[in-house]
Amino acid sequence: MARTALANGLIALKGSTVQLECPYTVTDVENLIWYRVDSKLTYSINSEINPHFVADLQKRLNITSNQTDGEYHLSISDIRKSDQGSYECSVSGTSKIYTEQLTVIVEPSSVSIENVLPGDKLQGTEGLDLIITCTAIGGQPQPDLKLIISGSTVATGKQSLQHTLSTISRSYDRKTITCFAGNEEISHYSLVDSAYVYLTLKPLLPIFLQKSIVIEEIVPLNVSCVSHGSRPAANFTWLIGQNKIDVTLKSYETRTLNSSTETYTVTSTLLFRVDRTYNGQYVTCEARNIVSGNVSSSKLLNIKYAPSVGVENKTFQQRDTVRKLQCSIQGNPSEYTNFKCLHKSLYGVQIRELTIGQNGILTLPEVPMELVYQDSGAYVCTVGNGILGTNGREKQTGYGFVKIQAQPVFVKSNVKKMTVMIGKNVDVNLYVLSEPKYAFIKWYSNNTLLSQSAKYSMLEKIMIVDDDFQGKIVQLDGYKLTLVINAVRIEDATFYRLLLSNGIGDIVEHIVFLEIGNIPQTPKNITVVSVGQTRLTIQWDPVDDEDFRLIYHIEHKLSISSMWIRKEINVRDIEIGNTKLLYKLVGLQTSTYYDVRIVAENSFNKSLPSAIITAKTLSKGIKTLGFMRENTDNAIQSASIPMVALGTSSTIITIVAWLVVALANGLSSLKGSTVQLECPETVPESRTLNWYFKSGSDVMLIVYSINSQINPRLQSQLHRRINITGNHTLGEYHLSIYELKESDAGIYECDITGTASVYRQQLTVIVKPLWPIFLQKSVSTEETVPLNVSCISHGSRPAANFTWFIGQTNMDVTINSTETKTLNLSTETFSVISTLSFNVDRTYNRQIVTCKASNIISSNVSTRTLLNIKYAPIVSVDNKPFLQTDKIRNVQCSIQGNPNEYTYFKCHHKSYYDVIIRELTIGPSGILALPEVLTEFAYQDRGIYTCAVGNEILGTNGQEIQTGYGFVEINAQAVFVNGNVQKMNGVFGRSVNINVYVYSEPKYTTTRWFKNTTLLKQSAKYSMTENLMIIYDDFHGKEVQLDWNKLTLIINELKFEDAAVYKLQLSNGIGNLVEHNLILEIGHIPQTPTNITIVSIGETSLTVQWVHVDEGKLHMLYHLEYKLSISSIWIHKEILTKEKGIKELLYILAGLQTSTYYDVRIFAENSFNKSLPSTVITTQNLSKENTANALQSAAVPIVALGASSTIFTIVAWLIVGKYHYCFE
Repeated sequence: MARTALANGLIALKGSTVQLECPYTVTDVENLIWYRVDSKLTYSINSEINPHFVADLQKRLNITSNQTDGEYHLSISDIRKSDQGSYECSVSGTSKIYTEQLTVIVEPSSVSIENVLPGDKLQGTEGLDLIITCTAIGGQPQPDLKLIISGSTVATGKQSLQHTLSTISRSYDRKTITCFAGNEEISHYSLVDSAYVYLTLKPLLPIFLQKSIVIEEIVPLNVSCVSHGSRPAANFTWLIGQNKIDVTLKSYETRTLNSSTETYTVTSTLLFRVDRTYNGQYVTCEARNIVSGNVSSSKLLNIKYAPSVGVENKTFQQRDTVRKLQCSIQGNPSEYTNFKCLHKSLYGVQIRELTIGQNGILTLPEVPMELVYQDSGAYVCTVGNGILGTNGREKQTGYGFVKIQAQPVFVKSNVKKMTVMIGKNVDVNLYVLSEPKYAFIKWYSNNTLLSQSAKYSMLEKIMIVDDDFQGKIVQLDGYKLTLVINAVRIEDATFYRLLLSNGIGDIVEHIVFLEIGNIPQTPKNITVVSVGQTRLTIQWDPVDDEDFRLIYHIEHKLSISSMWIRKEINVRDIEIGNTKLLYKLVGLQTSTYYDVRIVAENSFNKSLPSAIITAKTLSKGIKTLGFMRENTDNAIQSASIPMVALGTSSTIITIVAWLVVALANGLSSLKGSTVQLECPETVPESRTLNWYFKSGSDVMLIVYSINSQINPRLQSQLHRRINITGNHTLGEYHLSIYELKESDAGIYECDITGTASVYRQQLTVIVKPLWPIFLQKSVSTEETVPLNVSCISHGSRPAANFTWFIGQTNMDVTINSTETKTLNLSTETFSVISTLSFNVDRTYNRQIVTCKASNIISSNVSTRTLLNIKYAPIVSVDNKPFLQTDKIRNVQCSIQGNPNEYTYFKCHHKSYYDVIIRELTIGPSGILALPEVLTEFAYQDRGIYTCAVGNEILGTNGQEIQTGYGFVEINAQAVFVNGNVQKMNGVFGRSVNINVYVYSEPKYTTTRWFKNTTLLKQSAKYSMTENLMIIYDDFHGKEVQLDWNKLTLIINELKFEDAAVYKLQLSNGIGNLVEHNLILEIGHIPQTPTNITIVSIGETSLTVQWVHVDEGKLHMLYHLEYKLSISSIWIHKEILTKEKGIKELLYILAGLQTSTYYDVRIFAENSFNKSLPSTVITTQNLSKENTANALQSAAVPIVALGASSTIFTIVAWLIVGKYHYCFE
């Protein structure tokens, strides 16, 4: 039973039960009556409830008492608001009356904390005020409210309360706020609402994860900063260097949510390539989020870098005895581990290594004065400090150049003697170094000064020469001085002198002796005097060459080859007369044909090559001329000429020549020819001479003849082709074979009965190659794909060689071919395939490729075929000029390709700066008809016309679509660009440039400027200029860049009377005279706005007032700029006012931050110019301010800027860092 006794009665909650206690007791003869005073109703007498009450009320009333003791208390259950009132208990027949007031409390229906977000979050921002509002709905009397934070009551109220946490700190974050609603008197709070503070938290001061930042120049800076406790997550900005360069783009961030605090830890890592210029500077990481300004930390950068090395450039005189160079070094660290200095030529040859002092001074060694010039060159200092440089090297190099000014020097390689042939021209070349260049130069023949003439020419040329510097051969920048002697004669053999001087030191000279010679004769009477299996002995007549020493070049090759092998042989002390010269070639292949020729050479020149002689080495085991083995030495000793040793005084030079191509032939004869095999013996009448034959595959010998009788058992066709010739009377029997066939090849023997002598000869039948055949039916390729074609020839012995020719001039391209040779064992003949791989282009199309086959005895047999070279089209477009009056304007597009069926065809009109103006259609004949346009627009047809064509063949440019272009010029009257202005404003007292842009092809020849109708001339007042420039204009609906002329009229020191119409007239002889008119108005710079004041300050707004600048009829534009006082970024607002006669203007800046300092300034602008900025005023807006009241209390009229009856409010966007915030 809820019963609360108060000084003025009882309080009970609606719906509860209350007992009204009467302090009196009654006797049996007395009655205790409960009476409700305000309703004047009797509730009970003793224990009896008033029976006239409605049932509901009767049901809720009850008398509780100890009737024995005479106690009667009134209980009311399910109390209602209607039960509230004053109740009396009285004792009948007495004056005892007790009154008690019953108050019924109705509880509120709900209580809530305002602005709570889902999840019971009360959003706030660290550092700003957080307003907490709690409101109860319903309840009588007004319910009591109390606000508790972290167990402490911070505010109380009735029905509604509001509490402000000023500049709330992060300590309140996630603390619980509880609002209780009830009745404080009865200490009953039946309703409660809770939320927790959820702050937008600033990031904490960022911390570098590295204690110090030390990095090498070639290693990217990798540095990290971490900031804790932000909500939402912080963003980082990275700044580096003295100028605080923003390098945030080179960073990345990782964010981690701390679930216990619901704040973010953000780590930002900067990857940035630094160099030595950043050493000793700071890197700064700044953290911010949407509510905070920057919090930042900085670290000093220690950038280690390889040393930079510099060597000074110095010029010395040859007489300078002290020559020093300074080597400058700067690195981090500055302890250097490598220190070398090299003297090099200007072309990089190392001359010497030098020692440099710790102070960086390089002292050049002392040398004789005439050698000081050798100190010139590059001096390279190499230094290291253990740090790798940006060039990837630890040792860094610097260099400087030393120039020595000295007398001219002739290089050591200059000749002192020259030989030349009679009748020829000779160049006497001398090479000289001279710094500075020689100024005095004289050529002499003995003591005779030479001058330019038909006989003598003097030339000079700058060039690189070789000379000795400090014992090293180096390349140097020098001069080649040439004396040209034409048509040399015997009397020109003498001394030639060159004298030089450059003003330093002495005159220097060089002497050259010239002797006269001639070309040696060609060696003659070349013969082979001895033949062996692997050697040939060559004999020839010596060349008579007077006193000049000779060299002979013996050249030999396989007859089937084109490669000559050369040997040089010196001949000394040869007697001129009947002496012959011998040379033995050894190491040759058996049974092989060789070509031999000889060339003679003296100190002047070479002779022409001798006639070529051909000889064949012998087969193994074949007796020739009765000898089983040839003794070349004996053959040489038996020669009827004296022996001359080539290259030595007593022995024959033996040269081993190794050849790699073998041909297995013996005694050879051409297929189809007649051959005679001679037996060297004669036979007496008592004996017979027999001829035998054995083919390569047979074992048995076949008898061909006995004396003159041919074996009758031979096949008839063979019998018919054999004959025994010789002087039979003398016992000679030689075997002749006619119409030689391949089957005749083999070994032939002749022997005499009754003797042991057998004479063998190997016969090889040489077979010409058969007609070559192309392996391809047709030869076709693309221009960008190498031609690959093959020919085959069968049946040759020895193997055929191929020659390839191509084109109209039969160009020999054999070097680009390869061969494969296959031996047919059944016929012992070769099949040869030759493949030509050759890069062809379109010029070879429809030309002939020829393959020729030949061997050592055949004439060429050849086959040829037509080339089909496919190529991408060649596209060309006519260059055409037209007149603007030409109605028909056709451009020819020429196309040539193979094949000539084109799968792609487009044509574009472009500007000269490659902007596509339009796509055009071209006719099948290649005629491009330009569309008809009005005459005044014909000039827009000017430009480049490109035709793009393809035939699915790749061009040499790697593109399938080929393009050609031509230029179209339109000769038309001058045209003014569309963008030319027609009205300009000038400022009194200043100059103005009236610029008019015009296109004119051909260029205008008449130019006139007028002021109204007055022709203007060049003067102090007026200047006329013109410039060629690129401007934009409309060509057939496309904006393009064009080459135009800018014509300018400059009017100096403007006055009001200069306001007029200015006219430019032009003509280029085509069409009409054209003109452009422009109106010039004169004005002045507006005054600077004054009396800038702040007349009203609110929480988020400022009202600015200033004095209106009176510009008469000119419309005034105001530029109001404001910024945070701590910022450098001005926010710009343009305000146009059309009102007249206004003295003062007002402007409201809204959407600002509370309790923040702002700077404000104002510009005025008329149609001519802007004023200077006004004085900057600074103010702070309030935490709480009624802006409307402030405006109403202003003692100045409100002028609506931009509207007629309301104040114009601008929502200002503030830009802070990377984020945009809108304050309204």
